[in-house]
Amino acid sequence: QANNEYEKLEFDFGETALKTAITFVNGKQVHKCLLDYCPTVIDTGTSILAFPPYIGDPLLKAIGKVNQDCSNVASLPNISFSLGGLTGGQEFTLEPEFYVLRGEVAPGKFECQLGIEVSLALTPLTILGDVFLRKFYSVYDRVNNRVGLAKACLLYTSDAADDRISVDLGGR
Repeated sequence: QANNEYEKLEFDFGETALKTAITFVNGKQVHKCLLDYCPTVIDTGTSILAFPPYIGDPLLKAIGKVNQDCSNVASLPNISFSLGGLTGGQEFTLEPEFYVLRGEVAPGKFECQLGIEVSLALTPLTILGDVFLRKFYSVYDRVNNRVGLAKACLLYTSDAADDRISVDLGGR
């Protein structure tokens, strides 16, 4: 169901800016922003999820280790982000098959690594890159300064729920 109420942002970035309020692992809160929100961007040019240490460190601790041979991917937790700020956020959940990167290193042999990076030098913001965008289709409306998100239609999942959110990106 569409959300037709838009949140006004007080900042403007070259990327698409959103507000993240709370980060969850398997439904348990691992970080809550001290203010009304933590600045977050959706970036099609970033292949991973990137976090400053105050958000990423507790997230990584709650996720645990990813085995290089991919043997524990199915047992890893879901991670969720409440986008839209404390006053109107909607949760977006990523299962391990989205945030764990799996690559074929030899015919029939795969290796896995976490598609999450933590670094204050990299970013003081949360960046939701391709790891997030593989699951959530995005539409950028610069005329109205909004971004729309919906679950992408994936061939390997039977979950076709219609989850959409639109967030006002503020006037220019």
